[in-house]
Amino acid sequence: MKVCIFTVYNSENYGSYWQARALGDYLMAHGHEIAYLRRDMRGASHSRLALVRRLGRSIVRADFPTMWSEAARYRLVNDAQQFLNVVDSEEGFDACVIGSDTLWNLRQKHFSMHRETYWGGTLSVNKKFTYAVSIGDATEVEMASDPRLSQWARNLTAVSVRDESSQAVLMKVMGLKTRIVCDPTLLVERNYWKDVADPLNDVESCIVLYHFGHLPSDMLTAICEYADAKGLRVVSLASHEHGIDWIPALDVQEFIRMFSAASLVVTNTFHGVMFSIAFQRECIINAAGKAKVEDAAMRFCLEGRVWRPGIDPRGIASLPTNWQAVDNAVQKTRKESREYLQRVLG
Repeated sequence: MKVCIFTVYNSENYGSYWQARALGDYLMAHGHEIAYLRRDMRGASHSRLALVRRLGRSIVRADFPTMWSEAARYRLVNDAQQFLNVVDSEEGFDACVIGSDTLWNLRQKHFSMHRETYWGGTLSVNKKFTYAVSIGDATEVEMASDPRLSQWARNLTAVSVRDESSQAVLMKVMGLKTRIVCDPTLLVERNYWKDVADPLNDVESCIVLYHFGHLPSDMLTAICEYADAKGLRVVSLASHEHGIDWIPALDVQEFIRMFSAASLVVTNTFHGVMFSIAFQRECIINAAGKAKVEDAAMRFCLEGRVWRPGIDPRGIASLPTNWQAVDNAVQKTRKESREYLQRVLG
C-alpha cells in the first residue's frame, strides 16, 4: 500500500525527526511504500523567518556561540531530509497517517495555524487516520473552542493518541474514543537503534542532559557532584548550562549515539524518556508541568525515576531500573500498536 505520513519531520527537535523516520522505516519494513507530505512551514520553528529572528536575537546579545549553533542545526536538519522521501501532495496514495507528535496542540502557533490539515480536513485520501498524536499542553477550553475539530476527527478512519491526558481530554470535550499506542521510537525493535548508533568508537561514556530550558539549580549541582564522584563528563544536548559541556549542533545520527553512550540521561522531554528506554539507560526525569512526560514515566514503569523538588537526584541515579518490568510494558504496548496499524492499513 502507498502510505503518506503527515508529521513533523524537519525540526530542530531531533525527537520529532526520529519519530517520523522510525514510523516510516517500520511501515516500509512491513511492505508499504512510504513518503512524507511536505508541510507548510509558516509559523514553524524551522522556517527561514524563525531562523532569521533567532539569529537576530543572538547578534543583538552578542551571543555568537548560540548564533552559530542555530545556523548549524538548521543546516543539519535540512541535511537529514535526504533520508526521507518528501512529496508535495497526497494525491495517488492509498492512505495518509497523521502523526505522531503534538500535532493537535492548539497552544503551538504552527499547529493552530494549520489545524485543518493536521486534523485531516484538507486531506483528500479516502483512508486517513492518526498514529500517536498528542494535544500536548492544550486545555479542555482550547480544544472545545473550535467545533470543527470534532467534525474533522470524526471523519478520520481511526484515531490513536500517545498519552492518557490526550485521550481523556478528547473523550470529555468531543466524546471521541481513541486508542493509546506507543510512540514510533518504541514501535521499532531495539536493534533498530543499535544500528543507527553504530559505530560508537569516538563517543565516551558520559551523563547526557537533554533538558529543554535550564535545570533547577539544586538539581544541576547534585548531578555535577554525582558526575565528579563517578568520574564522568556531563554533556548538554539542549540548554546551555554554566560549566557544562554544550554540544548543541550534532547531526541526527550523532544525537542518537550520545544516548547509546550515556551512563545516565537527565531529561524533561518525552523523547528523552523514549531514547532512555530504547537503549535501556538509567535516567532522571523532570516531569514538572509536562503531563505527557509524567504519563510516559508511569506507563513504562519509570515512576521511580521521576525527580521532584526536595528529592536528591543522586538517590535516583543510584537506584537500578527494573528493566524487565519496563520491557514488559513496552512489549505490551508495542503489540497493541502494531495490531492497530495492521487493522487500519490491512
